[in-house]
Amino acid sequence: MASVERAIRLSPRDPDLYLWYYVVCHAHTHLARDAATIEWCLKSVGTGKMFWHVWVQQMVEDALASSDNATFRKEYERIAEGVRKAGLPER
Repeated sequence: MASVERAIRLSPRDPDLYLWYYVVCHAHTHLARDAATIEWCLKSVGTGKMFWHVWVQQMVEDALASSDNATFRKEYERIAEGVRKAGLPER
């Protein structure tokens, strides 16, 4: 994650900046760092270039459907609940 944040600082006009913001957002999500998750996801959304919420919802559904690992499922269920609480549409 530190290398992505460094790349963002070195190339603040990268046309794919929304994606790099999302990569950091995603990492914080899995580390259960909710405040940082929100901060970085808002940066990604703020660029106006990516409708990532639909992609995230599909990813969560696919991940839950493809795994019977209880720890993995619990983590993704927490993420899905966070997406719902954030008020993102269900598709």
